[in-house]
Amino acid sequence: MVRTNHKMAMLLDTAKVYDDKVIEQVCYDILSKIKQVGDCIVYDECNALDSKTNSEEEITKRYGDRTGFEIWYNEIRLSRYKNFNIGYILPFLDAIKHKMKTKYPRQYCYVIYVTETQDIDFRFHVYREEEGMWLDDNIEEETNPLLYDLDFEQVTGNG
Repeated sequence: MVRTNHKMAMLLDTAKVYDDKVIEQVCYDILSKIKQVGDCIVYDECNALDSKTNSEEEITKRYGDRTGFEIWYNEIRLSRYKNFNIGYILPFLDAIKHKMKTKYPRQYCYVIYVTETQDIDFRFHVYREEEGMWLDDNIEEETNPLLYDLDFEQVTGNG
């Protein structure tokens, strides 16, 4: 279920064509840096995280909950990739959802937003009913263009 605020919907209406090769490269790069830490799925850009130094107790103490831990690490600036622009947002989201579900089967909340400087950022976390979503449900109050996808399709495996 993809939801956008009005500002993001207006941007997506102006979206241009995209190149599948760019999307494949971005997905490959992101997935190559994702790992499981406990029951969290984390983008570890510098390969610095492990389960020993990030126990569930330590995660709760530092980040409040597992969702907070994931959101802290799972922020990726998509616009740093050459040619990635507004036109890539929805095709990228479709591709990364499929790849994440295949490699790390869970229910996820995906968030993409555009900053004041027109950077495109991507965040994600495992959706846990007891922790809820990282975002407030009223996305129209967000000042920047924003979309989220709360992926409730049935998955198999851990989670």
